[in-house]
Amino acid sequence: MNKFRALRAGRDIGGGGLLSDETGAFLGAYDTPWTGKMRPAINRNFAAGVNQLYLHGYAYADAPVVSWLGFSPFGALFAE
Repeated sequence: MNKFRALRAGRDIGGGGLLSDETGAFLGAYDTPWTGKMRPAINRNFAAGVNQLYLHGYAYADAPVVSWLGFSPFGALFAE
């Protein structure tokens, strides 16, 4: 998370308002536990100065060529 500390410094010196992160794009997306991986990542982001998160995930009622809810163009390798 050191990258966000450096970005936060630039944001603050420049007078910007937002520092965002795309959170939750983990390998093995469908195996991502909330308490073991997602929540700690969110906490680290906020501690490093991130103040806007983009969380991964969405569901489809009818997606092409899938047998469960949720469209997964990359299989279970990457988060949606």
